[in-house]
Amino acid sequence: MRDATKDVISSGEVNGKPFETTVLHNPAGLKAKRLLLVGGGQAKTFSAAELRKLAGAAVRTLKGKSIRSFASLCPRAV
Repeated sequence: MRDATKDVISSGEVNGKPFETTVLHNPAGLKAKRLLLVGGGQAKTFSAAELRKLAGAAVRTLKGKSIRSFASLCPRAV
């Protein structure tokens, strides 16, 4: 997953602001057709409540794109 996101993050297009969403199509190194990035903000203030809010933001974004199934991954540390 890191390979798929490295270019878009290093370009400055994505900065990790809370609830910022970016969809990558045909991400390199993944079998998935799309990869949704959702910003979580500062790691030191991230909590379970923030994770629930992020999940809601992801569902709202995906629902608007008529996507019916997805998997999620929340890395421990970046």
